[in-house]
Amino acid sequence: MDPIEDTGPGDRRTLVLIGSAVVAVLLVALAVFALTGDDGDDDDETVAAVDPDEPAATEAPADDEQAADDEEPADSGCPPEDGSGPQVLQFDAPPPVCIDESATYEATMVTSEGDIVITLDPALDPVSVNNFIFLARNNYYDGTTFHRVIESFVIQGGDPVGNPRGTGGPGYDFQGGPGPESGYELGSFAMANRGDPSSNGAQFFIITGPNGQALPPLYSPMGIVTEGLDVALAIQTVPTEGADQPVDDVIVEDVVITEVG
Repeated sequence: MDPIEDTGPGDRRTLVLIGSAVVAVLLVALAVFALTGDDGDDDDETVAAVDPDEPAATEAPADDEQAADDEEPADSGCPPEDGSGPQVLQFDAPPPVCIDESATYEATMVTSEGDIVITLDPALDPVSVNNFIFLARNNYYDGTTFHRVIESFVIQGGDPVGNPRGTGGPGYDFQGGPGPESGYELGSFAMANRGDPSSNGAQFFIITGPNGQALPPLYSPMGIVTEGLDVALAIQTVPTEGADQPVDDVIVEDVVITEVG
């Protein structure tokens, strides 16, 4: 589905992408913990601590003008806005600009625990918001899981590989913007990385408690949960086990992201 303008104030667009359930694994960490993952190489990411009069007739264009009109537009490198393209998990480079940076977007993340609605605001960091929407329209997140949760901290997702350590990535890193110096909000939606915004890739997290709100400004903000925060808070309480992790943060029974719309 193409982006839809909201009838309310501002310019809100909706991104709708339908996915299929597959199991994968995600990562987070506290100021003293390591929120790890890999978005393009084998190094761990570390996080310490959408979219009637008939006009007058005009003169027919000249032949060369008509030929130009008949030409197909150049490939922008952007996926279909309705997610109708194939699922793509690996890329050679960071994405082109595929969004209107003056608009806000709304993404509904449908999970096995319920829906989470996120307002994405390019004003926070246009590069990171563009990257998330690009990947979602490529069906990148279809069937992934919240692979790692820490109560009162964050829930992390975005790894298609299925490794509890969150080593999966899109094949590239990119430079995102800094986080807020004043701290994150409950429900903030941000990029996970290896402790530096230059190592952003595909993984993301939602702040679910005060320990997450106190994170340093190393994680590029993309928006905030506007509906379904209760779902995110419920996900953080699902049973976990250590799985050779420094904290008991690996989910025992998968929480699957089935749609981002």
